[in-house]
Amino acid sequence: MRIALEVKNKFDFVDGIVLCPEVGDPKLTSWKRCNQIVCSWMLKSINPNIAESVMYLDNASHIWSVQQKRCLCTLMSRMQKQREEDYIIRFLEGLNEDYETIKSGILDMDPIPDMEKNQAESEESVVEVIESNNRRKFTNNGGKNVPKCTFCGMLGHTIEKFYKKH
Repeated sequence: MRIALEVKNKFDFVDGIVLCPEVGDPKLTSWKRCNQIVCSWMLKSINPNIAESVMYLDNASHIWSVQQKRCLCTLMSRMQKQREEDYIIRFLEGLNEDYETIKSGILDMDPIPDMEKNQAESEESVVEVIESNNRRKFTNNGGKNVPKCTFCGMLGHTIEKFYKKH
């Protein structure tokens, strides 16, 4: 928009260089006409929903400043969202391999959920992973091939090495 206004020599209306003349000044009529043309161009070039919120402003510089603030707010919120996503990704990448399924599940989501949701899911999942690891340790020794004694039924030795039998 700035380029279009500068090409038409009208950007000075929006940046405040060309101020509204005093009542009775012979330039007031020309200024009003040019200001209305610039306002019209600006309103036609922005989103209709946004245009509804600024269409009652009668000064091109006011419309411009509102748009600049809105763009700045939009840009800041996008940057903040990106920063949060980066933080979440770094947090998830820092977790050990016990949480691989949780990490991949969260990273596959679009959009990535906010940190509070991830933290709540992680806390619930931590308990699940710990319980799963404990079950694995005490039921089948983590999936390792551990010898089992055919004499006493215990894990960790065979009948040949069972000292009570020999």
